[in-house]
Amino acid sequence: MLQGLALAGLVIISMLATGCGRRSSGTVDSMGPLFEAAFDYSPASSAGVGLDPSQSSVNQYPMAFAVYTSSAVIAARRTENDSYRDAATIAADWLVDNSDLNNDGLAGWGLPFAWDASQDGSTNPAHTVYGITTALAVKALLDVYDLTETRQYLDVAEEALDAYSDYYTPVDNRRGYVWYSQRPEDANPFPNVISMLAGVYARAADTLDREDYKELAMSCAQYLMDCSIDDTRGLYWPYRVGRSKPNDAVHAAYVVEGLLELSAHCEIAWDVDSALDYLEQYQDDETLNRFVGYVPGPARSWGIGYLMYVLCLAGRCDAAEESLLALSTYEFSPGKYGHTPGDDILFPRFHTHVLIALAECGF
Repeated sequence: MLQGLALAGLVIISMLATGCGRRSSGTVDSMGPLFEAAFDYSPASSAGVGLDPSQSSVNQYPMAFAVYTSSAVIAARRTENDSYRDAATIAADWLVDNSDLNNDGLAGWGLPFAWDASQDGSTNPAHTVYGITTALAVKALLDVYDLTETRQYLDVAEEALDAYSDYYTPVDNRRGYVWYSQRPEDANPFPNVISMLAGVYARAADTLDREDYKELAMSCAQYLMDCSIDDTRGLYWPYRVGRSKPNDAVHAAYVVEGLLELSAHCEIAWDVDSALDYLEQYQDDETLNRFVGYVPGPARSWGIGYLMYVLCLAGRCDAAEESLLALSTYEFSPGKYGHTPGDDILFPRFHTHVLIALAECGF
């Protein structure tokens, strides 16, 4: 293990010295060495199968299949390598085949275990449909549709978005928010969920020519802007509107990715640069913190991964590169990342968030 970490460190130092980890314009012969090592952790058919920090048994995780799919699409576009295209469609097919695990007749994705999402004593059953998982799954299906033009991916994405639009609370005639999950107990505003779902509604609105999707996205966008906080560190949001707890790294990155998608598809004057400035505040020397100015400690690996991904997506490759040394402390075996530094178990939901960063950034 130590030898693997040493080799990984040499690769990272080389990238920092030469800039070879930056995204390449156009196609390339191969992906970056860190991505290729991380991509080999599993066949596509079982990319979301494994453990999770709070679970002792192996399960299938729609979130992991979704983020893996989007990672493979990035690689397929970057290299025009059919093996990445095949991996993307295999994982996307799993999302299609498992789009109704709660058997309500509608598409949507969640967690394979029961969970008290709102920490209020009300436990949601396994396969409750959650907004963030559904947003990531829809994003993945739209990614694969754009790559393959296979209609079934778009159809299932549209079915899921139609179903989730029923879980929306209007605040007034110009703004409102989508719920954390489809359970009444979770009918609360969480900016990361609102932003990610608004982003995929806006994107799908253009693809499907759905004005109702655009209106919902714009309503959520206005709500997000009204509940934002702007100070010297940049633009940011609490984890839940009305509460003081800030977002940790992964949820902050979700918010900003949604803003980027909204900006691409809606005529909204966002100060996205200020929101990106805030993301860079998570970086502290050779550590990426879980929070900014809150509870000290390193980010979970999905936080460092998705934050790097969003920074690269926005063109801030230098800032993403600064996190490579921190990321190396999560690698317990070549190409395998634990959820905190020093852990030696691969959790698919966490590992895939690192994978998509390595894909987008070209590392």
